[in-house]
Amino acid sequence: MSGFGYNVLGFGGFANRAAPMEATGGSTTTSGNYKYHYFNSSGTFQITKAPTGSFSSTVDYIIIAGGGAGGRTTAIKAPGGGGGAGGYRTGTFTGNAASYTITVGGGASGGSGTSGNISANGTNSSIDSISATGGGKGARSHYGDDANRLAQTGGSGGGGTYNNTSGASGTSGQGNSGGNGDSGGNFEAGGGGGKGGSGSNASSSFGGAGGSGSSTGNANYNSATRGGGGGGGTFHGNGTGSSGPSGGSGGGGMGGYRTGSADVAGASGSANTGGGGGGAAVPVPISGDSDSGSGGSGIVMVRYQYQ
Repeated sequence: MSGFGYNVLGFGGFANRAAPMEATGGSTTTSGNYKYHYFNSSGTFQITKAPTGSFSSTVDYIIIAGGGAGGRTTAIKAPGGGGGAGGYRTGTFTGNAASYTITVGGGASGGSGTSGNISANGTNSSIDSISATGGGKGARSHYGDDANRLAQTGGSGGGGTYNNTSGASGTSGQGNSGGNGDSGGNFEAGGGGGKGGSGSNASSSFGGAGGSGSSTGNANYNSATRGGGGGGGTFHGNGTGSSGPSGGSGGGGMGGYRTGSADVAGASGSANTGGGGGGAAVPVPISGDSDSGSGGSGIVMVRYQYQ
């Protein structure tokens, strides 16, 4: 019986047995040996039990910031540049039993009309001190010295437009630059940058498309594409009056366009993708207003070995 008692004591040593990480927060799903937590809004990632033995302590993450707004119209009635996507950052950290503050950045509000709200950059997302930078806003045309008219840098940069043609740069490792506006007086705007590529330059007859998004990162359970740039606004339209410059794959908003009898405002970036907003069209009538699209909100995703 002493042998049997020894075995009971041996099996009773659970405290020293290898065990995986345990955590709470966000919405969760599992695949294989990994558990994924998705945060569509700010919250807390709480590691309630650190792993022991051979189980990994590595936490993979994807942090996507809020997208920048498309540029609005101005007193000279030129279109707005596409908004840059929110910064898209991937990496790892060592998970300890602790609380990690999750901040999900909001997309920037689009600009309204010629004298209303000025477009803005998206808001940063983060896991504690690990941060992704909000997307840069698209440019708006303006005569005179006005710093707010320019495309802004961000996770990805905003697109340029007529009279302020240069697209802005993105943050290294997080995104790409916006496209340039047309400099030939044809009133076409460049697309905002995306994680997967730069925004397209405007041509003499159509605005530039937003830069493509990305599906990279181990914490991306469903391989969804996020982080697309907004399309630049356009004056001429595409000949059919049915669509504007496309937003980048991964939630970028389509650029505003003219149908001949009316204008269509720039579309907003998709929620929880960090997509940039579409730039405003040249309005119909020319004395009217046309609004730009807002940026899409960001998202934070993590995964770890749970079994």
